[in-house]
Amino acid sequence: MCLAHAPAVRAEESGAAGRPAPDFPAGGEWIPERLPMKSPAKDRVTMVYFWDYATINCLREIPRLKEWAEVYERFGFEIIFIHAPEFEFARERPNVEKAVRRLGIRQPVYLDNDGRLWEAYGVRSWPTKFLIGADKKIAASHIGEGGLKEFETRIREALLRRSPEANLPEPVIAHERDSFQVLDCGEMSAELYAGYKRADWWGVEITNRSGVLPDQVLRFKDQGRRSERGIFLQGEWANLEDSLQHRQRLQDWTAYLGGIYLGAEVYAVLSGPEKSEREVRLYVRRDDAPVPAGMHGRDLRTDETGETYLVVEEPRLYSLIRSEDGGFHEIRLMTRDPGVSVYAFSFSNTCLAEFEHP
Repeated sequence: MCLAHAPAVRAEESGAAGRPAPDFPAGGEWIPERLPMKSPAKDRVTMVYFWDYATINCLREIPRLKEWAEVYERFGFEIIFIHAPEFEFARERPNVEKAVRRLGIRQPVYLDNDGRLWEAYGVRSWPTKFLIGADKKIAASHIGEGGLKEFETRIREALLRRSPEANLPEPVIAHERDSFQVLDCGEMSAELYAGYKRADWWGVEITNRSGVLPDQVLRFKDQGRRSERGIFLQGEWANLEDSLQHRQRLQDWTAYLGGIYLGAEVYAVLSGPEKSEREVRLYVRRDDAPVPAGMHGRDLRTDETGETYLVVEEPRLYSLIRSEDGGFHEIRLMTRDPGVSVYAFSFSNTCLAEFEHP
């Protein structure tokens, strides 16, 4: 379905403005469940937002979108969230419902599991924003993260075309800095994708000598080779289409997966075994030591020995490290459970880290 994931770079206009907005397929699946078929309504201004609940580029934007809904709904504005799954687990309705509750999204969410709207709108990355005017034509669009101040200006223009007498409040976003500017915000690594499909798209390598063998289970030995665009492994792992999955049941924590990175914050998209009789932990090490106090991400905990770990409770993006110092570091995830899957590592610079973390 998807052709690319938008890397963390400045987004650009997609050039879709002026064409009629595609209608939503009849009989589509919605959250809430009993929502009638809904398409951008005539005489309203609608934002159609393509997103995925485990994609950091979307999670950083959603707080501002919720602000827009609160401020502009009374002037005839609405947002429809189109959930287009990036990973297989994001096709499962209960997982999306949990994410919608956790993120406090009260607007309608369309589940585009078959990619029909993705293709109809010509989307190629997460997130992508479309603004539909009261004439049901696309008034503006934006590919990827960012461009929020300009997009809000287009929202306000569309609302005033709909109702010239409307007394709009001050913009939600008075100023938007360039959050990808290295001088002010620092450097950050691009996403590190596990699994042979996206790793091939984005130039991520397995640094072990065995390399990439699609859909094979191998016992990897970490020889110490590191690469800025590489993932290293120790233990028995399956190289699947969109993840690397651990396959051994161990009594110790000798199996691991990791990479090196730059960035102020570190996240990982993870899932655990479908059924487990015990708590599924991943121990997290930074430069072969516990993550220092004051740098713990939202999901990180400390055990009685001082080691840092997270509990994989559901398939989603987990927050591992914050307040990083801007230098190169190594992150290592250690597991003893079969069925633990690692899909991707993502990062924020100092400017992008300033968002309402879910």
